[in-house]
Amino acid sequence: MNTDIGIIIVFHIASLFFISAIAKLTSLKQFLQFVLDFNVLPARIAIVFGMLIPFLEFLGAAFLMIEHTHLYGGAILSFLLITFLYAIIHVLQSGEQISCGCYGRWFDFKVNQFTLGKAVYLLFLIIITIIVTPIYNGEYSVFFIVMGMILTLLLLVTEKMWQIHIQTMEHLHKKLK
Repeated sequence: MNTDIGIIIVFHIASLFFISAIAKLTSLKQFLQFVLDFNVLPARIAIVFGMLIPFLEFLGAAFLMIEHTHLYGGAILSFLLITFLYAIIHVLQSGEQISCGCYGRWFDFKVNQFTLGKAVYLLFLIIITIIVTPIYNGEYSVFFIVMGMILTLLLLVTEKMWQIHIQTMEHLHKKLK
């Protein structure tokens, strides 16, 4: 993989996790309720884990962008994504309709196939970035940062469009009954 593309992907992943962490921290109480709603862990453990998630996301994203710590950042974010995948699959199998809490209360995205796909996509990008991308020397340009953030914006817009599609289909389905 070209180093430039790898750096853009790193900024894409990092900016998404920075946004996610900040959104969760600005609505921590509500985010903790989202974590409890997943009903995967006992309440006390879920609260502790929920409180750690935004800090781990922030730390993982920061480490991912630093040459000497990018492996640690990738490991932290991969761990989080694997736990998110487990929780998402649990909710999808149960048939429950809950908010994912991915961005605190900034976006009310429900847990669905898109949430699952997004977690797999991000995990794939992290693994590819760590394994295939040569270690970058920390020389970033505005172009890399902007391109990474554009990818993040496109992902958020796509997720919002998916949510609107789901809501529209549910509304149409109700009208047809």
